[in-house]
Amino acid sequence: MKRIIAFILASVMMLFTLISCDEKKEKEIDLSSFIVAKTEHYEIDGAMYAFFLYDFVGQYAETLMYYGYDPTLRLSEQTSKCTVDEEKTWFEFFAEMADAQIDRYLSACEAAYDAGVELKEEELAEIKNYVAELEADAVKNGYKNLDELLSEYYIEGVTKETFEKCLLLQQLSYSYMNDYSTTFEPTDEDLTKYRDEHPEQFLMINVLQYSFFAEYAKEAAEAEIEAAVAAAKAKAESFLAENKTVDDFKNGIVAQEQSNGNTTESASVIISKHLYDAEFYDAQAAAEEPYKQYYEWAYSSERKAGDTFLLEDKDSSEEKFYTVFCIVEPSYYYDYLTKDCRHILFFVDNSETDKDVLAQAKEEALEKANSVLAEFNSGNKTEDDFKALETRCLNDESAMEATFYYNVTRGYMVTEFENWIYGERTKGDCEIVETTYGYHVVYFVGDGLPAWKAEAKTSYVSEAMTDYQEDLIDKYKVTYDSEAVNRIP
Repeated sequence: MKRIIAFILASVMMLFTLISCDEKKEKEIDLSSFIVAKTEHYEIDGAMYAFFLYDFVGQYAETLMYYGYDPTLRLSEQTSKCTVDEEKTWFEFFAEMADAQIDRYLSACEAAYDAGVELKEEELAEIKNYVAELEADAVKNGYKNLDELLSEYYIEGVTKETFEKCLLLQQLSYSYMNDYSTTFEPTDEDLTKYRDEHPEQFLMINVLQYSFFAEYAKEAAEAEIEAAVAAAKAKAESFLAENKTVDDFKNGIVAQEQSNGNTTESASVIISKHLYDAEFYDAQAAAEEPYKQYYEWAYSSERKAGDTFLLEDKDSSEEKFYTVFCIVEPSYYYDYLTKDCRHILFFVDNSETDKDVLAQAKEEALEKANSVLAEFNSGNKTEDDFKALETRCLNDESAMEATFYYNVTRGYMVTEFENWIYGERTKGDCEIVETTYGYHVVYFVGDGLPAWKAEAKTSYVSEAMTDYQEDLIDKYKVTYDSEAVNRIP
C-alpha cells in the first residue's frame, strides 16, 4: 500500500514550479460534476482524470522545460516537442498516458468486482490515515486544508475527496493484480523452456578484452591514417599470437599498459573492468557487423577457456580500432542458490553533514536495533517471532522498513547486507548489519531458487500478468467522453 501512496505523490513537490505559476489554470467548472471515463461499475470524473493526467506532468517535471513546455500556458495551448507527431499538444501527450493508466486500473477493478474482491479493512484504514496525515502536514505548512494544497500542486478542482477516490481505485487494482499473480506458478519445465527461449536474458560468459587504437594526428594524410590503422591491426594480431592462455592474456594487458606509461595498479583495474558478464546477443539482436560475428563466436557451444577473437570496429568518429577477446569461462547460467531473509531497518540519514547530529542519529538507531535483537533472542527465536517484531516496529513507526526478501541475487543488495546473507549462514541466524541506510536486524530464512530460475520465474510471471492485464482491458472496455475530456483545463 505504501508503495502506491509513494508513487502517486512522488511528483507533488516538483509540480510547484511548473503548475503553481500557471495563472491560466483557473477553475472554470466543477470538475467533479461530469464523468470522463467509465466501466460498468466504476467512473472517473473530471477531477479524478485531471489528477491522473497532472500526476504524469509531475513525473516529467524535471525534463519538461527542455522540450519547450511553458507553465504559463495551458497544456492544450502548446505542442509537445518530444513526440514524433509535432501537432500533438502537451495535453494530448499526457492524456494518452492517463488513458492507459485508467484502462489498467478500471479493468482490474471490474475483475475484482466480478471476483468479489474488496479492499481489506486495514487497507481502507491506511488510506484514511494517510490522507489525514497529509492534511495535517498541509496545515502545518501554511495551507488552509488539503484541498488548497492539491489545487496548487495539481489543478484547481482536485480535492481531498478526489485524491482519496484515486487512491482507493489504485489500491483495489494493485491488490487484485498482486493477489492474482500468485496464481501463476510455473513448473520447472516452464522455467527451463523460458530460459532457453530467452538466451539474451540468461546466458552469460566471462571474457577479457583489450583494444588497440590507430594513432595519428588530426591533420594526417589518408596514407598516414591507413598506415596507422594497419599498425593497430598488426599490434592486435601480434598480441593474440603471443598470448594464447587466459593468464598470458591478463599478463599481456599488464605489459601493454606499462608500455603505455600506466602503472601496474592501473593495469589491474583495467583487467578487472574487462572481466565481465556479457549478455548474449543473437543474430537478430546483434544485427550490425562485426558484433554479430563476435557474439556468434563467443556463445558458440564450441568455446573453451583461452579461445581468442579479433574484432574490427569504428568509434563515433568513424576511426577504426581493434579489440582482442579471450574467453575466461564459456557460456553458462547463474546456478548459485539465492537467499531468503527478513529484515527490520532502523534508518540513518548518512548524508547529514553535522557530525554531532549524525552520531546522535546512529546511536539512537543502533539502540533501537539492539533492543529489537535482544527481544528476539529472549523468545523462541522463530521466524514467526521475527514477523511479529516487524509488525510492531512498522505500527509504532520505530523502523522505516520491515520486509521479507526472497530469491535475493548477488549484486541486488548493498555490499554489507549481501556479504552477511551470503556468508556462512544457518536458518534462524539473526544479527545487526550496518549499511549506508542504517542498521538492519536481519533474520536468515534460508536458500532460495537457483539464480537463473529466480530471474526466469520473475520474468515469466511478469509477462503472464502483462498478458492478463491486456485481456482484462479487452474484456472490460473503458468508454471515454472526448467532449468531457476537452473540458479539463
